[in-house]
Amino acid sequence: MSAALQGAAPAVRPAADALFAGPPEALGRLLVLTMVRLRDRLRGDPLLRVVFSLGNDDERTLLRERFREQVTDRPAALLTGPDPQVRAELIAGQLLGLAATLSLHRPDGAGGGRTPPDRLADLYAPGLQRLIDGD
Repeated sequence: MSAALQGAAPAVRPAADALFAGPPEALGRLLVLTMVRLRDRLRGDPLLRVVFSLGNDDERTLLRERFREQVTDRPAALLTGPDPQVRAELIAGQLLGLAATLSLHRPDGAGGGRTPPDRLADLYAPGLQRLIDGD
């Protein structure tokens, strides 16, 4: 496995553990706050590292499977209501979108520290929570 993939692969499980550690009724807000804090602490985003890691087809396939298992299938098993797998995939997409936004707009934009994490959660979490709740 390439060095880039060796660094990215183990980062998925701890990030997923931190992301999905809260109760479903407050998970949207927790997801946003955890993403922002993980990104600041790690000086990068473990989810984006996995998505954009280079390697051969077998390595990329393994990373996609681990990502799917930890960031999509895991929350799908926790969701109640209709379409849990589809909702979990959309949640993963929202998390990747947030991660990409924070990465692209650093240091001057939303992720640059000028917007407090709580304000980012106020703005972004309701959409995530709606997917979690299945409304």
